[in-house]
Amino acid sequence: MVGKSLLALLLLPLCAAKQDRQPDDDDRTIWVSNGTGVPGELFVGLLNTGRKGQAHRIEVRFDALGLDGAAYDVFDASAGMRPLAHPRDTFGANVVPEQTWYDEKTGLWDLAPEGAQWWNSANCLELVCNYVIHENGAADDLLAVINATFSLTTLEETLTGRYDDEGWWCLALVRAYEAAGDAAYLDRAAKIFADLAVHAWDDACGGGVWWSYAKSYKNAITNELFFAMAMKLHGAAGPDVVVAGRTYLDWGRATWAWFEQSGLVNGADLVNDGLVSSGADPSCANNGQQVWSYNQGVVLGGLADLYKETRNSTLLDAGLAIATAATEALAWNGTSILAESCDGPDLNGCDLDQEQFKGIFARYVMYFALTLEGSTMGAYAAGARDLRAWAATNAAAIWGDDRDASDLSELWAGPFAASRGGPGAIMQASAADALLATAVLGAP
Repeated sequence: MVGKSLLALLLLPLCAAKQDRQPDDDDRTIWVSNGTGVPGELFVGLLNTGRKGQAHRIEVRFDALGLDGAAYDVFDASAGMRPLAHPRDTFGANVVPEQTWYDEKTGLWDLAPEGAQWWNSANCLELVCNYVIHENGAADDLLAVINATFSLTTLEETLTGRYDDEGWWCLALVRAYEAAGDAAYLDRAAKIFADLAVHAWDDACGGGVWWSYAKSYKNAITNELFFAMAMKLHGAAGPDVVVAGRTYLDWGRATWAWFEQSGLVNGADLVNDGLVSSGADPSCANNGQQVWSYNQGVVLGGLADLYKETRNSTLLDAGLAIATAATEALAWNGTSILAESCDGPDLNGCDLDQEQFKGIFARYVMYFALTLEGSTMGAYAAGARDLRAWAATNAAAIWGDDRDASDLSELWAGPFAASRGGPGAIMQASAADALLATAVLGAP
């Protein structure tokens, strides 16, 4: 396997099985094409310096949509990351560690070193899997990333009681099963889902799952993840599996029914952060807190898969309303470029979790747009076309305005910003999700 940095693991899957140019042995750069048949081509090369902790360079040439195609360095692994502790007795979101660990004796990689489970790492694994799946075949080194991540992550370490983080790992593991075909991935994903079904779902606020074992907050993202998990497992494990008295499909139906009437979706078709679900005012009302981009995205995955099973077009209507509202509302003034509320010109507004939100939204727009295109109902063709156009516009902005000679950054509308030691792995993986969405969907 080539490359030993976190972003090497994240962006290496841009590489596909088809090799276009065999480099000289001494330049240590591998060029491959995406092989998806979409307009233009996406090229990635990895300069392998060969040792943990050394800098690595990812070179990308993005020719889709008539962009300039200049090769440039995407990420220097020596800059932009901070290791932060996340003990088990806390709850909430997490951050990616400074570097992945490579065991030279076993040849295995660990996206979540020292046993700690990071939700960003799960998203990185899904990003890897998406490249594998959409390239219609994978090189052995890409599958090695998936296999090694699984090998170095135990079930017990994953079942942290931070139910949102468990959800990210479940989805990533189902995607790993779809990419690599190993039933062990599916088995672990099922056990994670069961932890939420048994311990996180209850009758408070009429249903839904809690954010963490502390049972102090019922929020949007954890329930969206649970919805998407149920539907992905239904498709992967089959219709007859029963968990805590319900099949996966029944869990999916129940979660969407609860979510739809919970008040989490506000009058503007946008999803707020959560419900007032404990404390002095357990009213279970929409708390009016931030409209984060990823909360507008993950729900689209559950809706897409539930539609595929039921062919109930109201699910597409609901998803299209949320996606359209988000692409219009979460944007820089006068543009269609996605903006997070915390985005700022000095890169100091968003924390290391929030830096990944926009990429997650772009990823689920990709999933949902593909479902709209496959619905066979002409009424959704315009919606699919609009989402393709949105993805293409954002990819073009990232390429044209949100990069310099060596990095991608957080502000997709530009200008490129490089404070805090330089753009780190998370924001660059987020931008990579948007580029992949465009490569998969193609030009509008």
